Amino acid sequence: MKIRSNNQMRTVLGVSLQRFEVTETEFEKVFTTYHLEFYFQAMEDGFSTRISGGGRKPILQTAREKLSFCLYYLKAYPKFEDLANRFDMSIAAAHNNIHRLLPLLQLTLQNLGVMPAREFSGDEEMRAFLKKRN
Repeated sequence: MKIRSNNQMRTVLGVSLQRFEVTETEFEKVFTTYHLEFYFQAMEDGFSTRISGGGRKPILQTAREKLSFCLYYLKAYPKFEDLANRFDMSIAAAHNNIHRLLPLLQLTLQNLGVMPAREFSGDEEMRAFLKKRN
């Protein structure tokens, strides 16, 4: 995606350029950690014999592209056909990328301290959270 200004960034992805760059840095760390853990676990289990970086190159190569892909999906909620067309990939690849990258975006936002509480250990904790909100 060719985004040329802060206004266009806010319109297309829903965040300012400054916040996008901060999120991109943390997202890259989270993704790299996840990728290395996945690779080493596959090597230990004997599922992978290919060296890291081998094989076909991914469609979304940079952290910026992956983050833009996720944020565009969350902002517009397009059908997978539309998402695949915009990012020049197959429908299956769009589906797989969303389901693989969204948990990493959630972890990124938790690391940055901007993800709201979604799970409560009990009723009392939920009531206390809702009481603070009012």
